[in-house]
Amino acid sequence: MSQNKLPNKINLLPKTKKGAYRDLAIALALNGAFLMMLPATAKADTTSTSSTTSPTTTSAVEPSTTSTTTAAPTVTATPTSTISSSTDSSTTLSTDPTTTADGTETGGETPTAQGQVFVNAVDSTGKSLTSGPISAGTAAVGSKVSIDWATCLPTLQNAITGGGTNYTVADPAKYVGTQDVVTSATPQTIDVAFVPLKVTATYNFIDESTNKTLLTETNSYTYTNTAGNFQQTGIRPAAATFTSTTATISDNSDTPATKTTDLPYFGPDGTIFNNDMYVLDTAKSDGVTPIAYSTWPDTASITQNFYYTPAAAPTVTLDAQNGSGTTLKTFTIPPVTNGLPADIATAKSYLPTVADATIPGYAISGVKISATGSKSGAADEELAFNFSPDQYSQFVTNGTVQGFDVDYRQALQDYSTVTAHLMYTGNTVNLQVQPVESDGTTPISGVAPIAAGTGVVGEKPSITAPELDGYTAGEVPATTISADQGPINVIYTPVAPAQVTFTAQPIDSVTKKSIGTAITIGPVAVGTDCTITAPTIAGYTPVNVTTPVTVSADQGTVQLPYTKNLVTFTIQPVDASSGQKIGEPIAGGSGTVGNQITLKAPAVDGYTPVLASKDVNITDGMSTVITMMYNKNPETKIITLQPVDGNGTAIPGAKPITISGTVGQTVPISAPTIEGYTISADAPKQCTIAADTPATVNLTYTKNPAQPIALWVQPVDAEGNSIGDPVKVGTGVPGEKATLTAPEVEGYQPEDATASITVATSDQGPVKMTYTKVEAATGSEDDEGTTTSEPSATTTVAKPGSGSSSGSGVLTTTATPASKSPTTREEVKMLRKSSALPSSPAYSSKKFPQTGNKVFDILSAIGVGILGIIGLCWEKIRKVL
Repeated sequence: MSQNKLPNKINLLPKTKKGAYRDLAIALALNGAFLMMLPATAKADTTSTSSTTSPTTTSAVEPSTTSTTTAAPTVTATPTSTISSSTDSSTTLSTDPTTTADGTETGGETPTAQGQVFVNAVDSTGKSLTSGPISAGTAAVGSKVSIDWATCLPTLQNAITGGGTNYTVADPAKYVGTQDVVTSATPQTIDVAFVPLKVTATYNFIDESTNKTLLTETNSYTYTNTAGNFQQTGIRPAAATFTSTTATISDNSDTPATKTTDLPYFGPDGTIFNNDMYVLDTAKSDGVTPIAYSTWPDTASITQNFYYTPAAAPTVTLDAQNGSGTTLKTFTIPPVTNGLPADIATAKSYLPTVADATIPGYAISGVKISATGSKSGAADEELAFNFSPDQYSQFVTNGTVQGFDVDYRQALQDYSTVTAHLMYTGNTVNLQVQPVESDGTTPISGVAPIAAGTGVVGEKPSITAPELDGYTAGEVPATTISADQGPINVIYTPVAPAQVTFTAQPIDSVTKKSIGTAITIGPVAVGTDCTITAPTIAGYTPVNVTTPVTVSADQGTVQLPYTKNLVTFTIQPVDASSGQKIGEPIAGGSGTVGNQITLKAPAVDGYTPVLASKDVNITDGMSTVITMMYNKNPETKIITLQPVDGNGTAIPGAKPITISGTVGQTVPISAPTIEGYTISADAPKQCTIAADTPATVNLTYTKNPAQPIALWVQPVDAEGNSIGDPVKVGTGVPGEKATLTAPEVEGYQPEDATASITVATSDQGPVKMTYTKVEAATGSEDDEGTTTSEPSATTTVAKPGSGSSSGSGVLTTTATPASKSPTTREEVKMLRKSSALPSSPAYSSKKFPQTGNKVFDILSAIGVGILGIIGLCWEKIRKVL
């Protein structure tokens, strides 16, 4: 048996003697359990059987376990079969079994308590459809039995009494795959609902007053269950359903009908049969209507009776109406019936022919349909359709038109009254009025009918009586226009000559507004010619002194046009502070009395008007001189701001600036930036211009402290060619004087030992100093053996690398040569051989011009020796560096 896996687990143990006893005990226990599962008719009178086993294990503990097999669960019928399932059971084992006095082995392995799971097929009320539940599996209490529905459902269906093929699962979506059931000490049963696969339904529709059956429907239905709609979609009678545009079939039987006319119509709420001639007796019909679905039954056939009470047939009328709602004609239509097949409304059967629908003076234009008195409480309906006479003719001639050939019940629904009005539009005809005497019938002699507009046939237009000279028209009688409408009689009364009184009103010829007071004229006989004289109005002149008028019966006010008198103004400027006139009046402009003019202030030299313009309201007799106030313009002064140093001296190269303003005006001062100078902290930031402010104001600057810069000497020969690189000889302050000492150049001697310069404030370059190459003396000797020369020195300041003694950035100074002491030839030779002078870069062997120097004296030789020592020291320092 697949529902109990315990023997298989035990068979995995080794076959020892103790194992044989154990297997025997388990077999006895399982035999007892199997007997409990047999049908009651075949089962012997069995009771619980105890069994013990003595499996061989290596456990150090030897527990004594007892397993008891109980009888089958209490159910309506004893299970007769089992269903394959899987279990998750467990067994507690013990070792070292013992044997009781009656030979039964105890103390060995004992199965745990088992729980059973059953399944059963039931109907919708829970009543069992089988002889009893079927076992789905056994497992240890608390473990699971897994039910395979694919195997279980066919077994259940086959177990249904009377043949399972006539049944199907009510909700198959609930039983898919496998289902795990946790076992308990009490057996569990899972009910599966089955329903008949096919049902035959008979529906009788009965006239309860005569017990006559109006209709019987017998249909078969096959069960289908829509997901999530278990036992909700059942069965109901086949019926016709309608919307305002569509007729459909509602029939879910196995062989549905194909024509709506063959099926009954139960109305929106299911309370009528075809139409209002029969109304459902809901109480007698078990409280249900034919449109309500009944739950799928538990039997293969059902019968349902619906009882109806006869009622008044719906009232249906068809007439012709005009636009005012007046009924022009009533038509005869077929009576309403209640049989099947249902009536179909067609043009030929329900609408009048073209000849019958023709009404003189009118043209058919459409139809209006109204439905009232719904049994289900639906709102009243109104529909309207427009068409031309030609379209109506084609409509009824052809007998069909799209959307018109409909089931008559579709138009009736469950309304008690349906009215259709063929709508007509009256033709338009010309109207005339015949003036008649006071008797209302005799035409006025010599007066023919007078045109009075148009009217529409069937309507009562509002007619205005035309005018007739010498007569007063009476009211036009209310008249409904007919197709052959003739002249309408209207009483006219002769008018006696009359006098009238009227007025003449002076007006402004431009604005058309009234001026002055109107004058009354009359009474004057109608038709009389009279002349009106224009009255005098201040500030105005009449356009016409007299105006002729022919008085009429409805004489209105005569207008007398006037023009305004022109006023010319002058403007007198006046000093606002002194009140004195400024010059003579100046032309200002002109305007007319009653208007406003804007006078602009004229320009006056040295003055500014207080107001740019002035508005003047012109009145009759006002002064034509208008005073306007002026303010004298303030004096404008120009102030020069001169940059000066702390001593009040103008800073060279600094340009003065100017400011301007009127007396009393405060003007900001923007001090210019001057290189090498800083505006003093107490310098003014603004200037309030006074009458006595001087024309020039100093702006004090402080000279910026100068920073020492390096001073360089560029040795050059007499032709200005550079000898080596520039040599730094010290520092100097820009703008101040500095004395430069000629550096030593090997093989050369400076023409001047020093040079005085003024250090440039910017871009200070090397100062050129002229050197002479040292050679053997070639000059003549005097009696004492000395040679003399008087060299001159030229000092030039140039930018580094310029290599020229002239041009931009070069400053040349000339120093007066100092007299040199005579030098002996030996000393000259010693000077040439001296290695104490610093080395110089190689230059070309260009010969310098001879200067005719004389031999140095002894004192100069000593100086040269000192310079040689210094040169040695410098050479050593230079090598270290």
